[in-house]
Amino acid sequence: MKKIIFLLLIFLNSSILYSSFKIDAISGATWQKTKTIYGTLSGKVQDSEDKKSVSYANISIVNRFDKNPIDGTVTSEKGKFNFDKIPGGKYTLMVSFVGYETFEYEFEITEKNPNVKIKNIFLNRSSNTIGEIEINEEKAIYENKIDKIVYNPENDINQSSDDATDVLRKAPLLSVDLDGNVNLRGSSNIKFLVNGKASSFLTSDISSALKMIPADQIKSVEVITSPGAKYDGEGDAGIVNIITKKKIIDGYKGTFSGSMGSRVSRNSLNLTVGKNNFGISVKGGLYGMYWPRVGRSNYERNDWDLDSLDNRINQNTLLRNGETFSRWTGYRTGIDMYYDLNPFNNFTSSFSFGGRDKFSDDTTNITDIANGNTEEYQSIINTNSTSNNIEWTFDYTKNFVNNPEKELAIAFQINNEYEDEGSSVYEKNQLTTNISDGFSNEKTFQIDYVHPFGEKKKHKNNNSEFEIPSSKRNKGKKYGSKGTKGGDSYENKLEVGIKYIDRNNNFDYVTTLDSNNQETYSESDIFNYSQRVASSYISSQFALPKDFGLVLGGRYELTDINGSWEKSTSKNFNNKPYPNFLPNIVLSKKFSMTKSLKLSYNNRIRRPSSYYINPNTGRTDNKNITIGNPDLLPAVSEQIELGYNSFSRFFQSSYYVYLKNTKDVIESIVTIRDGISETTYENIGKNQKLGFNYYGSITLKSINLRGGFNIFQYSSNDERFGDLKTMLYNYNFGGTVNLGNNLKFETWGWYSSPQQTIQGYSDSWSMMSFGIKKDFKNKRGSFGLRIVEPFLKNGEKIMRTELSGNNFEQSSERIIAMRSIGVSFSYTFGKLNFKSKRVNSKIKNNDLMDGGSSEQ
Repeated sequence: MKKIIFLLLIFLNSSILYSSFKIDAISGATWQKTKTIYGTLSGKVQDSEDKKSVSYANISIVNRFDKNPIDGTVTSEKGKFNFDKIPGGKYTLMVSFVGYETFEYEFEITEKNPNVKIKNIFLNRSSNTIGEIEINEEKAIYENKIDKIVYNPENDINQSSDDATDVLRKAPLLSVDLDGNVNLRGSSNIKFLVNGKASSFLTSDISSALKMIPADQIKSVEVITSPGAKYDGEGDAGIVNIITKKKIIDGYKGTFSGSMGSRVSRNSLNLTVGKNNFGISVKGGLYGMYWPRVGRSNYERNDWDLDSLDNRINQNTLLRNGETFSRWTGYRTGIDMYYDLNPFNNFTSSFSFGGRDKFSDDTTNITDIANGNTEEYQSIINTNSTSNNIEWTFDYTKNFVNNPEKELAIAFQINNEYEDEGSSVYEKNQLTTNISDGFSNEKTFQIDYVHPFGEKKKHKNNNSEFEIPSSKRNKGKKYGSKGTKGGDSYENKLEVGIKYIDRNNNFDYVTTLDSNNQETYSESDIFNYSQRVASSYISSQFALPKDFGLVLGGRYELTDINGSWEKSTSKNFNNKPYPNFLPNIVLSKKFSMTKSLKLSYNNRIRRPSSYYINPNTGRTDNKNITIGNPDLLPAVSEQIELGYNSFSRFFQSSYYVYLKNTKDVIESIVTIRDGISETTYENIGKNQKLGFNYYGSITLKSINLRGGFNIFQYSSNDERFGDLKTMLYNYNFGGTVNLGNNLKFETWGWYSSPQQTIQGYSDSWSMMSFGIKKDFKNKRGSFGLRIVEPFLKNGEKIMRTELSGNNFEQSSERIIAMRSIGVSFSYTFGKLNFKSKRVNSKIKNNDLMDGGSSEQ
């Protein structure tokens, strides 16, 4: 490998020497070399309307015969440019800048006229506005890329979907259960990003946060199974990046959308205003399950003691059956801003504010059989939780005049989260109240640098080698001459970066017990938890001969955690650092423009968040408690993956084989003590997954069919729980039919086999839906109708879970209404010119294992 890198660095650049010959006019027989002619070119670029100078416009000189660019620059602040030592010949001068039509001018450098001066070049402003209609390039529903799989729901009928969980159910390799918990290849340890960056909205309760993202605001979903070194090490299953619909414009645009259904209703308003080098976008929405969802539950647990011969004695039985009413509401608002100081210096900032409120009312009949005695009573549990979140990001991105592919990015993010949770349990004339008030503060600072090097490679889609990456070039004609396509970019690049995250959490707990309206017990305490993560990375990308590509990278992360109690000081833990080095290697082979093969190896970690570490006792009810484990170690996994991608205009397919080994696996462990079920989290040992997955799509005229499946062997090894081996799988399928007249019909379904843990499994899960959408003739709006599970018996889903341990067995089932019907609509107004999308924040805090789910 060192020899390959050494050779690549030696042969970075090559030059071609041109020579010309002429026939001697006197002899007519002698060939001789003429002296080389060099000339100059200069000029000034101005706006054709206001006659103002155009600064930093792209200037390139292209050989008129082979269309190869020979030189390039950008205009000065006064719009001027100058070239020296241009070899004699015929050329085309190309001038381009965002928001203008491309200007072309043919000229010739000769011995008689070596110096060409163009007094003024006037650029015509381009117009990408047709009435008030937004022009979008339609992409394939699925896209295969070297480092990710992309699902484009905006070209699907997801405007009729409810939220992000419905969209993710259709994404390749993902499965989403009844509660909105997402799995990637059978693992729930996924890191979620929004527009390429981590968000505090997606750190604690993922399933609830996903419900806050409307489906019609999602542009695409990127599934990354082998993240590179620039990504934080957390997330051994991979990364899911949700890209929302954002466009920077010159003008104004507003969109109002809403949906009403038996499951969820929502409405939102988005307004975007932009002018020249500054723009601002304001958005807001209200969402909620305003009609309570009714569900039922049944639960049975048998526990016992063991004598010296391991015989069961003192058997107890707990039976529960009840009914649940639940609802939730939420809101999200935000402001996004950008400012271009010039084409090489860009500032972006965003401010987000959101929250949600969840409420549930459970009434349960309990039968408790212990020591031969039977006790029957009723339990009433009311739970309410409120969360509010504020987040601010600021990014500065600099490109360089001499090499626009070179980039320096500096990013800063700060967010605060406020959580209030309360529950009351009324049993046997006693009222137990649990209150938890939490505050979390997180600050992140990050620097990233990209340095291209090596030979330049020609790309058909660029106008010149000096094209500014953040600017989308406009096609146009000047003096009847068609714009020339062509351009170069560096084949290799080096990426380096550093990052620091400072997290501080404060939790205030109060528990009281009232009997016959008199307080008999009260306990309170405050828990402070902090986490520091410092990291750095280096990653290099090389273009090798024979269409091979190589990515080499490594990331080092150092984590330190501290926890202290105000009263229970014996629970304190301090200075628990753990370092991790995470290498990443990708070798790819491109067979053609439509076929490629990739072999990758990477290491990932699963770092537990405060949800898993907090040693406070959380009570679901008086028979079920949860306690965190501050001694948890991060789970470390290594994965080898071989993937083959093939796609064409009509058919796309992707095949992956992977092997993943994980040590210090984190799973929830249930034990029974004194008739109380206690859940905690432990490092259980090792597990291994060997799997294969496929997905593909085919388009036949007006019909598109798509589907995929994932199958893998789950094996786990632990000294306490023994060895476990089973086969798991999931699949999905769907189709879209274009009925004409802007009318489309869609059907979709998926199935997941039972999910396995070290102590048991949860039942299989499936869903099917049908939808139809009508776009208005002028494309300003749409109307959709969607129905979920129309053929489901009684319209209800039953989810079963089985768990067992050394001294217990338990089974539970939940019955929830799933059949639903809903309508959706959207309307867009405004008049605008589209500009290139600004750089998203570089902050990607994908380093924490999220609470509320366990490894599968």
